[in-house]
Amino acid sequence: KRVNKKFNAKTAVTASSYEYIMPTVRLDPRDVTDFVFTEQIKKNLYVDLKIFLGKHNYNNFTVNKSPRKQSANRHILSFSCGEPIEHDGMQIVVFSVVGQSFMLHQIRKMIGMVIALARMGSLQEEFSITTIKNIFEFATTKQKLDIPMAPSLGLLLDKCLYSSWNEKFAEQYGSLDFPACQVTFHFFKNYLFGLFLL
Repeated sequence: KRVNKKFNAKTAVTASSYEYIMPTVRLDPRDVTDFVFTEQIKKNLYVDLKIFLGKHNYNNFTVNKSPRKQSANRHILSFSCGEPIEHDGMQIVVFSVVGQSFMLHQIRKMIGMVIALARMGSLQEEFSITTIKNIFEFATTKQKLDIPMAPSLGLLLDKCLYSSWNEKFAEQYGSLDFPACQVTFHFFKNYLFGLFLL
């Protein structure tokens, strides 16, 4: 792709999209292998994921970050999960999160909190939406809190989004969306996910 001389791949990024793959059994409070990721459980999970949207103070979702610093505030644009997939007799699910920028361990701790809420009973509607929101609001306050962190295996940078650059320069240089590479990206991503699940 052609770009102008001032283009910087790091600073020109408008947002980044990450994916996290894991077995659905991690969401089961009973910790048994017969857990089934039903449509109702997916709907309840979306309630948990929606609390992350918008701008919040994520000082408890990283390391050595003062809650008083502006850099602790991060904006999450979307957080979703796909349909469950069967792999070698195991049900897996892929989470997708898009944000303007992320800090060290932030996504792994976001996933860790989703797992913690699920294992506390949020997917079985054992506590209200208000309770879920209160837990999240407490986690994003200036008070120090230890958030569980999901394993690094399964986390993948899916794509970097250059929306602002495209608006200004796409007509002159072409869009930085790489549609011709999507098949290659998809093949490589499936290859990595296969390694994650070995």
